[in-house]
Amino acid sequence: MRNNVAVADRRALEQISPTAEDAATRAQEILDRRCLFFVNINPEMRVKVAAGPAKPELVEQGWRLFLVKVQNEAGATAVLHATSPHAQRLFNAPTADVPARWLELQMADAQPRRAALSGLELEYRIIQLYSRDAGQREAKFSFDVGQGTQDIDFRNETDLLFRCVPAHPVTLRVRDENDRPTTAGFVVRDQQQHVYPSQAKRLAPDFAFHPQVYRADGENLRLPAGSYVLRDTPDGNSVFFGNEFNRVILGEIPIGAPLIHPTGNLFPLSLWPRHRGRLGRPRRVLRATQQLSRAALRRGS
Repeated sequence: MRNNVAVADRRALEQISPTAEDAATRAQEILDRRCLFFVNINPEMRVKVAAGPAKPELVEQGWRLFLVKVQNEAGATAVLHATSPHAQRLFNAPTADVPARWLELQMADAQPRRAALSGLELEYRIIQLYSRDAGQREAKFSFDVGQGTQDIDFRNETDLLFRCVPAHPVTLRVRDENDRPTTAGFVVRDQQQHVYPSQAKRLAPDFAFHPQVYRADGENLRLPAGSYVLRDTPDGNSVFFGNEFNRVILGEIPIGAPLIHPTGNLFPLSLWPRHRGRLGRPRRVLRATQQLSRAALRRGS
């Protein structure tokens, strides 16, 4: 959560003395501001949910993390499930349903965290949300701790209207050994090993059954601000993107300030090594640049 909690809030949490009488209250006040949902489990194991004060803002083709505050009056130790009709799978989905299935949702319950609730009266969980699209999008969310635990009158559901910030286009120049335009496959991962674009939310012509996407010379990938590893195949050579203030780094060579380099933004990188033990195809060369809109540059984002 370090990237998702403001520096001021983190410092405020660190300054709270664990022996202070109001330590728990002060910590809750800080963490509650980062909550997208407040979940209550009553003594009868009925779950209800309400929207929290966190700003419902996502980013196109990227992940955002939020907190979920769980008031567990029942002492439940089951897994807290979060679902949304907008996060249903796209594979074999009816064409009419594809626009509405723009969301991907994951509860962050992998190691070292536990999937099940602790049973404590109060705890915070982490929810991860991915947006396929940019613009305003509405989504319905529901929570439960097992079949039959939903509260009556659909109080375990809530609707949120999100503002999804546009991603940045990364334009690729892909050339063969004769400097002619060609096509290549790319695998893009962030530091958390998320694949971009998300395999669960890919639309044609990108395939969901393998991690790579294919781009021809002059085509682009849309990525939010962040750090990425770009590979031509799962075992291929890599190029690192460090996207701070829209500054792109390939290896250790910056294309920067803002995205203008005296050599013309072009850095040759070997993509496919020759096959061993038999005649292989010639090496192809990747040249990558990033192009941002003038509006993005004016924002300094």
